[in-house]
Amino acid sequence: MSAMKFDDFKPLKSTSPKIGGLIPEKQLTLLHGIEGAGKSYSLIKFLNENGITPIWIDFDENDDISELDYTRVDGVNALHALLDGDLDDASEDMVLIVDTYSRLVDEMPAKYNDSEISSLLLELSKRAKATVVIIGHSEVFAGKPTDFQDDKKLKRDAHAVLWLEYKLLKGAYCSNLHVKKVRGYTGKKIISNWMRD
Repeated sequence: MSAMKFDDFKPLKSTSPKIGGLIPEKQLTLLHGIEGAGKSYSLIKFLNENGITPIWIDFDENDDISELDYTRVDGVNALHALLDGDLDDASEDMVLIVDTYSRLVDEMPAKYNDSEISSLLLELSKRAKATVVIIGHSEVFAGKPTDFQDDKKLKRDAHAVLWLEYKLLKGAYCSNLHVKKVRGYTGKKIISNWMRD
């Protein structure tokens, strides 16, 4: 019997299709950034440019974005439907945006901890066979944004983790999308001025 060599092993490649080559379909994605960075706008614009009208589950009571296409759903009502297991109307091609994670947690019954909330969100993407994007806020330390800290299990279990950096650079604001983790992604790790052109 011959010994196996390290070269005999081939890395596994993700076969999961991606919306616009970036967001894994029928999986859970986390997009985070500081408040006011334009996460909701940029994400909906990206989806629209890829032929998708998402369902925006809005806990943040954001302003309407009239130039973009989406179906807006009240966060609290959608939360109750999720907790009741009411996914009968779910479509396999559905893209859900949960905006934002911290407000979702605030609205959850006290009996749910972070780990259980993460499990519910993962279950939603699996049972409904839907693409679910969770919008979260980055922590800010010493005036600089850091990583998403609200739920480490969510960050670990998400199929993709994206960070929208919003900063003043040479007198102008720029929005750079940092691809922190996307299984099977081979594109740029930093996408400059994402959805701002």
